[in-house]
Amino acid sequence: YRFYYKYILLFVASFLLILITNNAKHKSELSLLGINLPDKFPEYPYNDTFKYNDFLKDQKTATDYIFYLFEKNDIVVICEPNHFEIKNWDFILNIVSDKRFIKNVGNVFTEYGSVIQQNKIDSFLIKKYSNEKAIEKATANITCFRNNGFYNYIKSINVLNSDLKDSLKIRHFFCDIKGFSECPRSTVDSFSLNNRDSLMAQVLIDKYKNQISKENRNKCLLITDYRHAYNLYKYDNKNQAEFIFTEFPNKTANVLINSYVMTFPFFLFYPIQDGKWDLVFKNNQNKQIGFDFANSPFGNDNFDHYVRPTPSTTYQDVFTGFVFINSSENWGFNYRTESTIFINLYNLFPLLLVVLLNLFSVVIIISSFIRFILKSRLQKK
Repeated sequence: YRFYYKYILLFVASFLLILITNNAKHKSELSLLGINLPDKFPEYPYNDTFKYNDFLKDQKTATDYIFYLFEKNDIVVICEPNHFEIKNWDFILNIVSDKRFIKNVGNVFTEYGSVIQQNKIDSFLIKKYSNEKAIEKATANITCFRNNGFYNYIKSINVLNSDLKDSLKIRHFFCDIKGFSECPRSTVDSFSLNNRDSLMAQVLIDKYKNQISKENRNKCLLITDYRHAYNLYKYDNKNQAEFIFTEFPNKTANVLINSYVMTFPFFLFYPIQDGKWDLVFKNNQNKQIGFDFANSPFGNDNFDHYVRPTPSTTYQDVFTGFVFINSSENWGFNYRTESTIFINLYNLFPLLLVVLLNLFSVVIIISSFIRFILKSRLQKK
């Protein structure tokens, strides 16, 4: 029995250690088994942000920056913060519903959605529904609630189009060959990472070449996630945006929305530049802002957005520009607890490590108890 007491004592002691040390650091209303969950990134500890603060004093708003890029380019690629983050779709909807977009651009492409569903989205966006319930049902049939933000975006585009004449209606094109997590899951049984990106890119390339470039509204916006938006071919297979840059090198720009860093091999989440950028934008009252990476202190920072280390690569090597929409603690996810755990997993790493040790202790206790019972029965025999 002493053997069991040792492991029980280890379990209780380690749990109390987590509880006391974690709760002293994180004053949160959200908790799990009494352990407070961190709900924001810790602040960057160094006072070396002066050149960043000065740079932000005379920059465009985030929305105006996107239209500034459209003045010089036909194709603008926006990198989503995360597929499950929903508030970035409010920003995208503001762009798409802007009079400048309706008049001069009019075309949206997304990684979301399978090309085999294109006829469904085409019909949906031009149909007028008799009531709110009907439009909600039709929207759900297309998006399968993949993301609340995307659901609201698609629904809002239908409402917007109902008040526009045919020549000004917003058109939306799906790029993916996989579809949503879907009803039912679609089409391509197997494909390489490289082929998926090339095929998604080809949807836009073909549509632009054969149709959009010949119209009055000869521009398009592409929304895609993570590395698919990179213009980089040093560390992985070519990305969706990179194929587009290769095809239209003088007509394409790509933009990073403020996001997080995902690390390898643990796949934990950290703030960009250890929180330096977050502090800079906080000093700027978290105003929505956009700018080119070239000739900016942000652009010269080491590119730490990718899951694997990218030495000697800077942000201006990968992206044309950057837009800040809101701080990480104001991101929106489908579920609040998902948001808290997801973007702060780096903060929970010590906690997770000790929990794993506790689970290991429990397994040992149970296995030892089973061995004790079996041994007792054998001795009786």
